[in-house]
Amino acid sequence: MIKGFEAKETGAYAALDKLFSQWEGSLKTTPGDYVRSLESGLPSRERNKRLIVVLQAYIDASGMGSTQWEPFIALAGFVSTSEVWAQFSDSWQAELDRKPVLPYFKMNEAFHPNAYSPKNKNPFEGWKESDIKARVFNFLKNN
Repeated sequence: MIKGFEAKETGAYAALDKLFSQWEGSLKTTPGDYVRSLESGLPSRERNKRLIVVLQAYIDASGMGSTQWEPFIALAGFVSTSEVWAQFSDSWQAELDRKPVLPYFKMNEAFHPNAYSPKNKNPFEGWKESDIKARVFNFLKNN
């Protein structure tokens, strides 16, 4: 036994609680830590036999499926690794930051630049159709 931890009356439990609280508070767990924990307790000969793949996805919906004119919803998306998404995000942001700067990009707003939205001003409002097409093409070409 460690001196000071022999009995509850000496405050050993309180000391341990404090120690574990400090240790737990210093841990910074991420999703990657969790994934690594799935195989980190195995020896390398077993660990190396396993393939862990982490993918990230972006999925968007079109249509509401709530009316007789739109009875269906279509989903489409892209799946890739986090490294590819990080590169894509940087490239996408660079295109948003080009003059004239766009706060965000929504294809629906690009195709309907003068449509009224009670939430946001359409960033394409007042643009010429040829400028919108050129910008959409840049998003597609560069990303």
